[in-house]
Amino acid sequence: MARSGGGGGARDYVSHEEATALARAHFQDQQLRVVDWRVEAFASEQLGYLADHKLLSLAVQPRDDELAPRRHCSFFAKALAAGCDAYERSFFREEVRFFGEALPRLLDGFEAERWAPECYLAKGELLVLEDLRAQSFAHAAVSAMTAG
Repeated sequence: MARSGGGGGARDYVSHEEATALARAHFQDQQLRVVDWRVEAFASEQLGYLADHKLLSLAVQPRDDELAPRRHCSFFAKALAAGCDAYERSFFREEVRFFGEALPRLLDGFEAERWAPECYLAKGELLVLEDLRAQSFAHAAVSAMTAG
């Protein structure tokens, strides 16, 4: 089920200020404002074990032009799944630390082909990453990952 920024559900993931920062970073334009944002399931099947995989979609316009056409962008959001114990939470938090702290250091000055999605937000129990589907990447089928 889609949750709109106007209805409050998307705000469980990111605040309006964070959504604005995500859009401005994505479009590299500081003059944008977020007019709507939604959070919905990333795929029709459960993909993660410790995390809920979501699609975060933003609609933006220039800050001072309400008549301008809306631009859209989307992100892969990964939030700690409900019911995880302390041990499982620690694994997820390590992933957040990797994307938020280690990966930027590893990529600093890196000139070759990128090998990881861009991380737009790493906080607490949430990661917001580049939606790689725009580059024709796809998740492997769950049956392919568990075969063997």
